[in-house]
Amino acid sequence: AEVKINGEDLLIMKETDIMGILDMAEAAKKAA
Repeated sequence: AEVKINGEDLLIMKETDIMGILDMAEAAKKAA
């Protein structure tokens, strides 16, 4: 999964990292 962090494109290979980012994205949507 390609994710932009601090303007940099990072290629994340670990599934656990991907799930963590998805969880943070969901939390951000609920907080907004």
